[in-house]
Amino acid sequence: MNPNVDLVITDMLLAMHGASPRWLKLETPPRHSQGLIYVKSGRAEYRFTDGRRFDVKPGDLFFLHKSSRYQGRQLGEETYTFVYADFETAHPGDLSALGLPDVCPARDPAAALELFSRMAACWLDREPGYRMVCRALLLRLIAMMVRDQSAAALSGARGDRLAAAMRLMRARLDDPSLRVEALAAEAYLSPVQFRRVFREAYGCAPSEYLMRLRLERACDLLRAEGDYSVSETAEMCGFSSLYYFSRAFKKHMGITPGRYRRRLGDV
Repeated sequence: MNPNVDLVITDMLLAMHGASPRWLKLETPPRHSQGLIYVKSGRAEYRFTDGRRFDVKPGDLFFLHKSSRYQGRQLGEETYTFVYADFETAHPGDLSALGLPDVCPARDPAAALELFSRMAACWLDREPGYRMVCRALLLRLIAMMVRDQSAAALSGARGDRLAAAMRLMRARLDDPSLRVEALAAEAYLSPVQFRRVFREAYGCAPSEYLMRLRLERACDLLRAEGDYSVSETAEMCGFSSLYYFSRAFKKHMGITPGRYRRRLGDV
């Protein structure tokens, strides 16, 4: 891997949430642009005409290179859903020059999904300068991939302790009373130790990560066919008040939850 490549994104073509049928279309003619995908749910297999193949699962990031041709299929019964961006780089080989593996599991899936969701919301909103904002968010996401691959993976007892705390965090997303003390106890660490170890592993405070997870769930609920109201979404995602939810959503996503849902309905 070459972390010193200066990647230049010259144009942003699309940023959207998507879902695929069990079989994906063979690209003919070859793919017209660079692509980056984040897997939200389900699993899929991709086969390329150059002989490469790989499987992807939730939390994975991967590129679809310009001029590539591929076929894919859903694996298992769970619907394969994703967020994707189509874009152009200054030179066709720029992404390959990064030296990243075919599939990059996100070390911080909530952060990756937040950046992608902000891109998609910005693309839908189309306010002045939206293409520049989308390019900036995409570069942040690719830089995150480079950092993740460069960082040493956590191992041993410390990793197991953090994994236990993460399971509790996800299990109690709807609980506004969840505090760092409970997470630290689950990891058999003091709150001070837990905050330090967590930041070393994920690059942010536990409270920031919890917020990202809650907003990720909120985005999914606002897109759901069940048509949850904004207040129902706030309650199901562990926000103590509608005001607090709306303010947090606007701060992180750049758009109010009500407007986010209306924009998706217009697509």
